[in-house]
Amino acid sequence: MKPIQNYKYCKKQYNKIKLKVLDLYGAYENKERISILLEYWFWNIRNILKVFGEQGLREFLYSDMSSPLRFAIYKTSNEYQDLNFENKSNKFIFYFIKFFGSKLYLQGANLSSLNKRIVGKISRKIVKSIPIYKDFKLRKEIISLSLNYFSDFEIEDLQKMLLKKLPVIFFAKPVSILNKNLLINIECCASCFLEFNNYENVFLLNKKIFIKGLQHGGGYDCFKIDYSTDFEKLLCDEFFGWGLSKFNVKQHRFHKFPQENIKTSFQKRIIWIEDSNFPDFYSMLLPSHYLQSKNLKNAEYIYSEMKRLKYEYVNLVHPVLPADKYKNYRKKLILRNSRKGESLFLPNDIGIFDTSVSTLIHFFVENNMPFIQVIDRSEFDLFTNNQKNWFNVLYNFELGCFNDEIGRLNSSIQKIMKNNYILNSDVISFHKKVFYS
Repeated sequence: MKPIQNYKYCKKQYNKIKLKVLDLYGAYENKERISILLEYWFWNIRNILKVFGEQGLREFLYSDMSSPLRFAIYKTSNEYQDLNFENKSNKFIFYFIKFFGSKLYLQGANLSSLNKRIVGKISRKIVKSIPIYKDFKLRKEIISLSLNYFSDFEIEDLQKMLLKKLPVIFFAKPVSILNKNLLINIECCASCFLEFNNYENVFLLNKKIFIKGLQHGGGYDCFKIDYSTDFEKLLCDEFFGWGLSKFNVKQHRFHKFPQENIKTSFQKRIIWIEDSNFPDFYSMLLPSHYLQSKNLKNAEYIYSEMKRLKYEYVNLVHPVLPADKYKNYRKKLILRNSRKGESLFLPNDIGIFDTSVSTLIHFFVENNMPFIQVIDRSEFDLFTNNQKNWFNVLYNFELGCFNDEIGRLNSSIQKIMKNNYILNSDVISFHKKVFYS
């Protein structure tokens, strides 16, 4: 079953039990969001089975890993990054939600001031301190419904494994707050709730919660089909992207170079920013992203164009999931001293990307630095209208290439490498209009 058919089938399966789920959470103020998380978790259990087989599913269900996404990265890289946000019930700390609950800053919030950073630390302590009271009767009822959702599974001991693995958000009792008029406002990247590392326990609070969700990396609203982002948006009352979404704010992840760096004369460097080794599991969540990541033609084209250059180029390898497809194309590497690739760039650098979803593209946009994006013609058809418009602007000013255009990338780089090259003012104006809102 292909990702699109699989997603539709899972939607159909969940809709069979959704009303009963909502009925079980009838006493919870945030029952709709808990239901969204349950659907997401069930869907990823099915995705693990499809991608890794029964043995892989058993490995996840018996493991200490809470996040299906982190499990997928572990299966790809054999390294596990534990991001569990440990819950430590503390009535004294939780008491302060009466004073700070009107504005909580969680993972991915824009902490642009000292005051916000202080509130952000307090917010995390408050969420970590939410008291958890388990309801084992509710757990049995949820697992009973899950067997209807997984009715096509033929796995021995499935019920036992799901009982052991079910995240506590789905069988903890609602938590009361004495402040009757409190409306909880949360600013965050909503993907933090999809990791099941205890941030999601905030939905146990029996108060209305207003969530302002923020984009936290590249690729949002780049492709028309993006199931993972769809779930993020469902959890939010408002969602703000970095330029390609319906509502947008200026990204806060990257900053402009200090003025002294801009005034310094640096030699131009051509940097090929590599894509990650996209886990096969992500083909179910981000099917279009996955297809672009696994398309070898973009990298082949870049190499064939670059090796005819009279200039050297260097590669920046992905810090977490380096991809083997670049092995034969690397001549020199930029050595990393951290995972922050932006710390390695200089004002005169030229970026080459064979993906449309790299977060680092936005660093080049922020600093008005030239970059070239290489895509396959089939990928253009998968783009949202906003992404198509962006690529068309890049293409019109020789900053975009299709991977069948022999000589185009070589010619573009030759022009950019000239001492008198200045990034076209129309490109800068477009970027300011779209990304600096």
